[in-house]
Amino acid sequence: VKLIQSALTGTLNVLKAFSDAKIKRVKVISSIVSMLYNPCWPEDQVMEKSSYAKAPFHWYNLAKSEVESQTLEYAKRSGLDMVTVCSAIIFGPMLQVTSNATSLDILEIMKGTPTSLFMVMYVIV
Repeated sequence: VKLIQSALTGTLNVLKAFSDAKIKRVKVISSIVSMLYNPCWPEDQVMEKSSYAKAPFHWYNLAKSEVESQTLEYAKRSGLDMVTVCSAIIFGPMLQVTSNATSLDILEIMKGTPTSLFMVMYVIV
């Protein structure tokens, strides 16, 4: 709960600062996990906005979904022109010095070795 509230408060503070600065258009970079990994979603239905994670299946997914939902509500109330991009994966040089879990998982996939993840869904756009 603290993580979700921190993410929400921080994002809304940034959006409020944009509004105060009279910025008209904002692009919010979210993650595809905000709409994937909903264990209650029927397998035969296409995933779209209503498939977003609502139950606490995983804290990160739920945080992304909640923040995205609240930022869209803020944009409606404030008149801010906002678009959300839910990227699946970003390729490019690492920003950190050491490999993180995601980088190591991608390396395992590239090598063809089994991944350590319990349930894996590869979505590359």
